[in-house]
Amino acid sequence: MSENSSQHSITIDNQKRASLTGVVAVESFNERQIHLKTSAGSLTICGEGLVIAKFNTENGTLVADGKVTEVKYSDGLGKVGVIKKLFK
Repeated sequence: MSENSSQHSITIDNQKRASLTGVVAVESFNERQIHLKTSAGSLTICGEGLVIAKFNTENGTLVADGKVTEVKYSDGLGKVGVIKKLFK
């Protein structure tokens, strides 16, 4: 990953598309959860009908489509920050 992509951001459009930067790896995914490693720590996106539409390993960008209902960050020490039930 290049130096420009070391910063992490996430944008959620209308609860239907999540666009991320700073993605280091996709750890696992299914239609209900996407587990990612980002430059800001571990991240889990929860929802319904989730699919990874685009993932560029060179610049660390990822786009996921589906209904996004929850975003969880974890620092790897058991601490989790939650943005739950977005837009409700």
